[in-house]
Amino acid sequence: MTTQAVEVFYAVGHHLIENEQFHDAAIVLRAMIVASPTDPRGWLALSQCHEEIDQLMIAKELLAAGRTVVVPDVRLGLALARRMRLVGEHGTIRDQLLDEVEEGLLRDPNEDLLRHLELERCAS
Repeated sequence: MTTQAVEVFYAVGHHLIENEQFHDAAIVLRAMIVASPTDPRGWLALSQCHEEIDQLMIAKELLAAGRTVVVPDVRLGLALARRMRLVGEHGTIRDQLLDEVEEGLLRDPNEDLLRHLELERCAS
């Protein structure tokens, strides 16, 4: 699939999310993941759809699956840590994930993601 087609999938999915059409967005974003499984945006957005419709475990599992094909991606790691907290999973695995995210951000700093990391650590 072409890069342009993947961008169209993402744009349509994002538009549907903005309009709170989460079920429709999820259909589009699943197609995006099939077309481009290594693009973290599809995993993040699809997870967001499931979170918005109160399917937190599915949202968490999607991010975990995404991390198996998009390695390493600090955004996926940070989002997964957040979903783990939301479903009540606190502990060593989540702490290790946050440490991994921090290491990635030390190698490639991003102030916005660093703020989100600190907020996530405080929310634990």
